[in-house]
Amino acid sequence: MNGHFSADELSLLFVVLYAAFVVRQAVVGREQTHNEVDFYVGGRRLGGIALGFSFFATFASTNSYVGLAGQSYVVGPAWLLLAGVLLLFVFISWRWIAPRLRIQSEELSALTIPESLGKRYTSNTLRVATAVIVVAASVFYMTAIFRGIGLTIDAFWHTGYEAAVAIVLVLVVVYTAAGGYISVVRTDILQGAVMIVASMLLFWAVVDRAGGLAKLAPAFTQVPAPFAANQPTLGIIVGMMFALSIKIVVEPRLLSRFYGLRDLAAVRTGMVTSMSALFVVLILLMPIGLLGRILFPDGSVDPDTIVPTIIASEGWVHPAVAAFLFLALLAASMSSIDSVLLVAATTFHRDIVRLTRGTSELKHTVRQTRILTIIIGIVTALIAIRPPGGIIALTSFSGALYSACLMAPMLFGLYGRKRSQRAALASLGIGAASLLILTVAPVSDALHPIFLATALSLLAFVLVSAIPART
Repeated sequence: MNGHFSADELSLLFVVLYAAFVVRQAVVGREQTHNEVDFYVGGRRLGGIALGFSFFATFASTNSYVGLAGQSYVVGPAWLLLAGVLLLFVFISWRWIAPRLRIQSEELSALTIPESLGKRYTSNTLRVATAVIVVAASVFYMTAIFRGIGLTIDAFWHTGYEAAVAIVLVLVVVYTAAGGYISVVRTDILQGAVMIVASMLLFWAVVDRAGGLAKLAPAFTQVPAPFAANQPTLGIIVGMMFALSIKIVVEPRLLSRFYGLRDLAAVRTGMVTSMSALFVVLILLMPIGLLGRILFPDGSVDPDTIVPTIIASEGWVHPAVAAFLFLALLAASMSSIDSVLLVAATTFHRDIVRLTRGTSELKHTVRQTRILTIIIGIVTALIAIRPPGGIIALTSFSGALYSACLMAPMLFGLYGRKRSQRAALASLGIGAASLLILTVAPVSDALHPIFLATALSLLAFVLVSAIPART
């Protein structure tokens, strides 16, 4: 014990208070949800500050606090460049994607990304295919988040990894299924504020434990022995950065924030809000792995466990700080799982179930989507018990899938004059196939497959668009 409460006791108190807040937002969201437009996109009536914060909180998940923060332990100083790349793509997304997507979604009466693409290209086949990609990529991404927060809860509370995943599942499903988009955005605001404060506390705690800022300079050249002979190639590093960043302009969990904007005036406010919050967090999180080289010089630590280990190790940080950091990681995981889960469930129902049944029947739509939210959440949590890869690998593959399959249809759908159904389907199919092949091919050891897969997808769109349609 340190003072009156231990870190475990304080963390439990914080989580109980946080859970009470979450339940309250579920109630508010349910009260304000009267139809599917409310459940899917908050009735298109939310402001820039709220959605800018939600955009930031949705992106800055446990993957950032556990995966991105720890990865510089292996990769080295080059990993710090990712901060600038991420901010650039956030700017691109808000500046060039948000305005057109917001207008287009309302013109087409579209509530999901697959629906927008399907109606823009007048192709239900494209809509269903896009929906399948969205659901699959969402499961990969949520699996990564469940792994990150599961490791953290287990390290802190010693619950066992499986029980930790179950705790997060119950919490996030409650308010996501109940209140939909409105509950997700409202909880994101608190979660975002918690994450900003936590990034400051975490950076301070790690710097203090490592011996001060002066220790950061040696960490740039001090490579743990196990990594010295097996450093990732520049092509792999740049590819990972691109895969983690490109999803900002194509990933539905983030783009869905633009659907909820009440007007175009809210776009600029949202951009400033999200970029400012993300900038603060990134400059504090990205060096954590480098400082880990001072704390764990033998290179025996999994990068995904550096932050959980620092928080959970007795005496490393003040109990109150450790408890708050634990809460922040929980909030970070939920701020992304809720958005991805909502996108997966709404997409599955609206763009696969209803469309393939050949009906636009609205009766029981919200109730059925809530049930799908619960089912998809449970299935993903079960996969996370034995995940097919690490946090960064799963996250980057999810981003690569979006880039290879949806980049061309999205960009040409928003800005292109020719909107060929055949071209959109060809680019999606070739992007998916090439990514899967390249992921297991020898070239993946030297160059991240996202580059060639995305290039082939774009090329396919251009070439097929140039072929005259048969009459």
